[in-house]
Amino acid sequence: MMPISSSQKNAVGFSLLEVLIALVVGLILMSGVIQLLINSNNAFRMQNALTRVQENGQFAIQYLTNDIRNTDFWGCLQDTTWITNHLNVGGSVYYSFNVALQGTANQASGGSIVAGTDTITISSATPVSGINQIIAPFGTTTSSPVTTNASTNLALGTIVLVSDCLSGDIFQVTNADASGGSLEHATGIGSPGNATATLSKIYNADAFVYLPYTDNYSIQNDASGVPGLYLTTATGAQEVVDNIANMLILYGEDTDSDGTANRYVRANQVTNMLNVVSVRISIVVRSAENNIVVTPQTYTFNNQTVTATDNRLYRVYTTTITLRNRLN
Repeated sequence: MMPISSSQKNAVGFSLLEVLIALVVGLILMSGVIQLLINSNNAFRMQNALTRVQENGQFAIQYLTNDIRNTDFWGCLQDTTWITNHLNVGGSVYYSFNVALQGTANQASGGSIVAGTDTITISSATPVSGINQIIAPFGTTTSSPVTTNASTNLALGTIVLVSDCLSGDIFQVTNADASGGSLEHATGIGSPGNATATLSKIYNADAFVYLPYTDNYSIQNDASGVPGLYLTTATGAQEVVDNIANMLILYGEDTDSDGTANRYVRANQVTNMLNVVSVRISIVVRSAENNIVVTPQTYTFNNQTVTATDNRLYRVYTTTITLRNRLN
């Protein structure tokens, strides 16, 4: 048996108390690290949610502004009373073009639109992109094809507005000669189709071609129940931006014909939509993720304090849009 050295005799281990103290200190340090990681993750989630909310809110407001401010543009025509519509309208708001601005307030439950939200529908026209819009004389009858002085690149079925500064005609193109710029407008072809092939007049070289359109904006739920801002046209509905929870629309009505809104009211309180010169839109944007905030958030919307039903982040964005084509 080997003898025990003096150094071995003097060696001692940790006591149970020292081990316990070390464990407690380690746990405290580990808890601090874990809490730091949790706080950092929460801060990241909050910042990320806020960034997404801001992006969605700014994009939605800008998108609405760009479209709505062009309401009631018909070239050099003052309004739609100067236009003859040859389409088979069939009661569709997307083909009538007779009312340039309309809306609903506090949408009732049922259907695809979220209950309690507002909608807005605008009609206007835009120049044909990429071609010279001037019309060349196209014959001696009002049923002759409309001929432009350049290739049209307009597909069969395109709805167009031909107008000068005196009158206009809306029809669906039933045959387009892209190389010669010829636009036919026969009946019995396409959807909705033309009710008549005879235009209101013979247009000369001082006329232009435009693309009339009607856009409806509303708040709808997708298949997963997520609300968003939707654009609905004659071809269907598509989501513009998600997680838009509500939309309130006030119409600035000019009651004394000075070009300035005297009051802002909901759609069902407007006396005459033709007197509306501006639109004020407020939207509520929410975060995609839940449990971003500890307690349900409160925010002011429509001059009322609203308490959220979840722990998402909410922000309200408001803008006033001038209808520049009604200020002439």
